[in-house]
Amino acid sequence: MFMYGYVKQEAQPSRVRVIFLSFGLLVWGVFTYFVAMLLLNQAVDRSMNPEMRALTNWDYISYWMWQIKGIFGTGTGVLLIITSLLKRHTQ
Repeated sequence: MFMYGYVKQEAQPSRVRVIFLSFGLLVWGVFTYFVAMLLLNQAVDRSMNPEMRALTNWDYISYWMWQIKGIFGTGTGVLLIITSLLKRHTQ
């Protein structure tokens, strides 16, 4: 049992690595959100031209889903950073 606990303890990723990966997830979420917002604004501007087709609901849903992915990525990154820092300070 001691060896199992020792191996399990050694297999856990270090807090610094978790915080670093969480920061990467946070940056990815913010980047994804802003790129989706920028592309949606460009699509709306392009659809205002007379020779282009109007955007459908599916077009809006597609961009909104990318924005939601960005929001979830950002939220997950923030929560992982906070919980890792709290665990680090309580140990």
